[in-house]
Formats: sequence, structure tokens, C-alpha cells
Amino acid sequence: MHAVDSMRTQAGYWLPNVAGALVIAGVAAVLGRVVMHPVAKRFGDPARGRILGRFAAVLVWGVGAAVALGLVGVPASITLPILGTVVMFVGGALLLLIAVPVALSSAPRHIRRSRPDAAGASRRVSSRRGRAGR
Repeated sequence: MHAVDSMRTQAGYWLPNVAGALVIAGVAAVLGRVVMHPVAKRFGDPARGRILGRFAAVLVWGVGAAVALGLVGVPASITLPILGTVVMFVGGALLLLIAVPVALSSAPRHIRRSRPDAAGASRRVSSRRGRAGR
């Protein structure tokens, strides 16, 4: 009977932590969705704004998950690498999403792939015809 009483006592101490972790996870889920929309609306490009908003939400969800797991009693040696992975993934993706377009916009014109305008295309076609007729 002592083993059962001991287990019941330990479960009684542990269940409030589980309830708190569920509350934290729920708040993180809602907060992630709340953060996503203002971040998405902040950028002029709708596609890039949605992606950045999603990354902001994933960051909030990752932090919330790490805090909830810590509250339940999962060791920090497990939760910190998960949180570090989330932060590194979101940071790397944001770096690519922001740095690559900035670098391409400041690159010399011959490096950027830009389509010739309609007048330039028609000039080339007419110059070819002129040479062929000679």
C-alpha cells in the first residue's frame, strides 16, 4: 500500500505542473497566431510578409514549448537544444529572406537577371533582320 500512496502523492504534485504547461502551450499557440498577422501586414510584399509572419509565430511557439516542457520537468539538457534549433532555423531563414534580396538589389546590373524592356527586344530583332537582308 505504501507504493500506491507514494505514487498518488507524486501524481498529485505533478498534475498542477501539467495543467500549467498546457496553459502555457495554449497561450503560446494563441500568441503565435496573434503575432503572425501584424508581422505579415508590416511588409509590402504579401508573400514575404506571410513567410516572415509564420517564422515569428514559429519562434513564439518554440519558446512556449520549451517553457512548457521545462515546467513539466523535462531536463534542460533536452529542452535547450530544441529551443536552440528553433531559434537557429528561424534566424537562418530570416537571414536568407532579408539578406539575399538586399544583396541582389545592390548588386551591379550585369549580375542581376533583369529582362530587357520591350524596346530593347525589338531593336535586337530589327538589327538581325537588317544584317540578314544585306
